[in-house]
Amino acid sequence: MRSIKRQTTDNLNIDWHAFYRNVFALIIPMALQNLINVGVTAVDVMMLGRVGEKVLSGSSLAGQIQFIMMLIRELLRKKRQVLKHMVKVQKLMEIHLTQVMIQPLRIKIR
Repeated sequence: MRSIKRQTTDNLNIDWHAFYRNVFALIIPMALQNLINVGVTAVDVMMLGRVGEKVLSGSSLAGQIQFIMMLIRELLRKKRQVLKHMVKVQKLMEIHLTQVMIQPLRIKIR
């Protein structure tokens, strides 16, 4: 079974070195951004922890509200993109249907 799997990946003609280089080119900036985000959150918690626990809980609550608002914004944006795509598909279908309906008429006229 292992030899079959090895044969199918060899037949793909993929430059694995370039593939992994491109994958790491995407992963490293995302990992750094996540690390910076965790660092900022940790510093924020340390600074607010010195002020008091009510301030810290208020900041946490505001962060949760901000996250929910971001989710709603992204959902609306995705919905808009899906609707635009559906309109394009509908227009293409209308064009295709009109061409399909016109072609038999042309054949009958000749």
